[in-house]
Parts: sequence; structure tokens; C-alpha cells
Amino acid sequence: MELDWTREALRFEALAASGEEQVIIEGEAALPGSMRDAVTVLSVQAQVHLSDMQAGMGELALRGRVRFQVLYTQGDLTRVRSLDTTCDFERSVKLAGVMPGMRLEASACVQETSGSAQSGRITLRAFIDVQLCAFEETQRSLITAPPEGQNDRNLRTRHQQVSWQMRERIGEEKTLVREETELPAKLAVRGVLSATATVTPGEVT
Repeated sequence: MELDWTREALRFEALAASGEEQVIIEGEAALPGSMRDAVTVLSVQAQVHLSDMQAGMGELALRGRVRFQVLYTQGDLTRVRSLDTTCDFERSVKLAGVMPGMRLEASACVQETSGSAQSGRITLRAFIDVQLCAFEETQRSLITAPPEGQNDRNLRTRHQQVSWQMRERIGEEKTLVREETELPAKLAVRGVLSATATVTPGEVT
């Protein structure tokens, strides 16, 4: 009896390694005004953006930028000032199982911030939590079309449905979002010192 089997080589991605790492980023900036004035740091906020990732043998090279927004007083305690500064960083993170050529995915968020001022300069620190994943491309040979119409009792077959994800295209784009909000007149707000925003995708088409 002759049986016809159809076998295909299917390529897909598999998760090779994943991990979590905490990175400390420090920045420094000069403050305007007299170096003798006492400086009090009121608030430090930060956002992190990863710009590039490279895979090595058992490690990842990360590049990114942290943007700090600071509220502080200098000399006159009744006048609140603001400072906006950025800090570029490069870090090497250990991740077992990573090899050059693997596709990488990473996300980062700021967990904690702090700041201190001395001698006319302010030192800023951000604790960054980084989630890392590495994917390798693999190939499997599967029988995709078993023989049909054969009624041989000695032939036993088992069917299994296999599903996987394939990455077609990735990219990024910048966009400007404008929004206006009315403030109550009784607040007597005359100026904005600092503004931050958090974006959450609702629907992807």
C-alpha cells in the first residue's frame, strides 16, 4: 500500500530568554542663581525611553534617555522653580541564553526618583525597572497533510493542532496630542511649572 504524506518546514520564533533587571541612572545639572542660596528639592519626576538594544553572548547592551522634571526653591522659599533636563545612558545587562542576532524586546519604567542640591548643582537619580525578552528563530519539520481516504486498520494517526505567532512588521511613529482643560478661577493659577503625561493604548487597528 502506498501512502502520500506532505511534510513542510515551518519557521517561527520561540522565547529563548527573559529576565528583569533594575538599573540606576544618575544625572547632574547646574542651577541658575547664586551658589550660596539654599536649595530645597520639592519634587523629582522622570520618564525613561529605550532607544537601542544589542544582543551579545549572555548579555544585552541598552541605550536610552531619562528625562527629569524637578520642582525646587532657591533662596526665596515662596518662589517655586522648575528644571527640565535629560540624561543619556548606556548599560550592559546580563541575561543567560542570549546570543547575537536574536530579536529583542524590552520595556522600562521608573520605580523611584530622588534629588539633592549642593554648591549650585543638582544631582538626580532614577531607579529603572527593565523587562527583557529575547527570541530566536527556529525551524520545525511537520507533517501538514496526512494521507486521506486510507482505511487501513493497522495505520494509526494522531492529529495535533499547532499554533504560533509570526512577526510581520514593527515600527514606531511620533505624534502630537493637544488637550485643553479649564481650571477653576478660585485656584488663581498664573503659570505652569511642570507637566507630565502617561499614555495607554486603547485600541490598535
